[in-house]
Parts: sequence; structure tokens; C-alpha cells
Amino acid sequence: MKKIILLTTGGTIAGVNIGKSEKYEAGALSADEILTPIKERLAEFESDFTVEPYEVCSIDSKNINETIWKKLYLAINKIISDEDVEGIVITHGTDTLAETAFFLEYTLKTDKPIILTGAMRPSTALSADGPDNLFRAILVASSPLAKNRGVLVVMNNEIHSAIDVMKTHKNNVAAFKSPNMGPVGIIVNDNPVFFGAVAKFKHKIYIFNENIICTYVPIITAFAGDSGELVLSAIKRGAKGIVYAGFGAGTYPDTVKKALDFAAQNNVKVMIASSVAEGVAEVSDENFASAGLLSPQKARILLMLELCGK
Repeated sequence: MKKIILLTTGGTIAGVNIGKSEKYEAGALSADEILTPIKERLAEFESDFTVEPYEVCSIDSKNINETIWKKLYLAINKIISDEDVEGIVITHGTDTLAETAFFLEYTLKTDKPIILTGAMRPSTALSADGPDNLFRAILVASSPLAKNRGVLVVMNNEIHSAIDVMKTHKNNVAAFKSPNMGPVGIIVNDNPVFFGAVAKFKHKIYIFNENIICTYVPIITAFAGDSGELVLSAIKRGAKGIVYAGFGAGTYPDTVKKALDFAAQNNVKVMIASSVAEGVAEVSDENFASAGLLSPQKARILLMLELCGK
């Protein structure tokens, strides 16, 4: 019997908010409790696969960090060696879901589907979106069509690549979009439909290095009147790299240019991203790297991996 492994990390999908007098608590439900609302629907597929739930952690995703990423990475690497495992679904808070997905995309070497999902409404909400997102994520993880497509995010009936997906709305259940590429697929009548063939080109997969946990790479966002002091402060604090999220296509004030030049001269790797969601960060200075289409948060992860995950 093929297995889908469910790894839970907490977040709103496991959150409860009983009433106005009760404080909202993320990650309150256990791995088994998260599955309870969809057990009847999953029973229709019991001849195809079983779902085995395991808890990795139970936290608000605002507290996700590199230590949790390490724990997830090690757990997944062990799980995918089991031939009976068809795919893995990870439930995650939405605030940092895109970052975790990107980290796993660039460190895991497997053709098995790795799917992340979450919820914008807690499990106790009148119209909680978590159960449906989880059910559809499991269906995608069990589909042969999802193999060799890298890490995917399933939210609100859409399938997104970990490379481009980001949270674009603070409240709406349709909170996740891929600004540059669009979704790679959708779910229709409980069947995943992908818009294109499996990509022949595969980006570099980095060997996980525990130094990533203590490698200081801050993100500094451009603002009117930026003197460059934040860049200089980051250098003084021992930054190994700096992601500068510039204006528009990645521009920055002249005062910041001087500070970034100083960083490069002192062997601090500089990557230029943009604070604008769509488009490419352009770099004309040979001493700086471009984040391309990546968000500043994903550029930071890539830079950290380049610095210590070769």
C-alpha cells in the first residue's frame, strides 16, 4: 500500500479561536486532529493510499527559523528513502510558508511530490479553508503527474511552484499567487491538472550545511532618504551577505551604493533584489549579484545556501 506522509508544523491550519473571549492559538491541533475533518473524504481513496501523520513542531509560522528547516529537511530525507512513500504533505503557517517551500526546493533531491499547504482561517472558523486545502494537497501528492515538479504549494484549488509563489494578501483565502509565472496547475473535480510538461532543466540543489543556521544574512529594504547606515551596521554585526531590496528594478540611492561597495570590498556578498513583486532585479555593478525574479526573502535563502551550502 502506497503512503502519503503528513508532516505538521502548526500554523493557522491547526489553529483555534473559540470565541471573542478566547485568544487565538496557532498550532493547537495535533497531526491526527488536523486530519479528522477530511477522514470520510479520504476513505474514498483508501484502496489507493494511506495517510500517516507526524508532528514536526507546533508553532506560529512567524517563529519558523533555520533550525526548524533543518529538522524538516532531515525528516523528509529519511522519509523519501522509503519506497512505499508516494509523496509528502507539509502543513504550515502561511506567513513563512513560501520561504520554507523555497528552502526545501533548493535542498531536497527527489522526484517524489513534496507539497506544502496551510490555511487563512483557523480550524474553528465557520468556513475554515484548511480541511479543503489539506485534502487537495494530499490528492496532488498522490498523483503521478506531480512527480519531478519540485516542491509545490497547494492553496485555494491552485498549484504553485515554490520558486515563484508568495503570500500576496493579508486576509483573503486566495492569499497565494505566483506574480511572475502564475500557477503551474489547478485542481478540477479532485484531479490535479498541470499546465505544462515537467521541466527538463533543473536548478542547482545545494548540500545542506548546518552553518546556514548561524550565517547572518539580513534583508535591507530601500526607502527615501536611505543613508546606507543600515548596510554599514550589518557589516559591523558580522553579516556574511546582504540582500538589498531596492526600488523598482533594483535601484538604490547613491549613498547606499557607497555602503554596498564597502561591503563588497570587505568580502560581504551583496545580492540586489526588488521590493516590487513582479519583474526582474537588474544589476549593472559586477560586484553585486542579481536576485532575478526572486523575492527578497527567497533571495536571502539562496544567498545563504551559496555561502555555506555548496
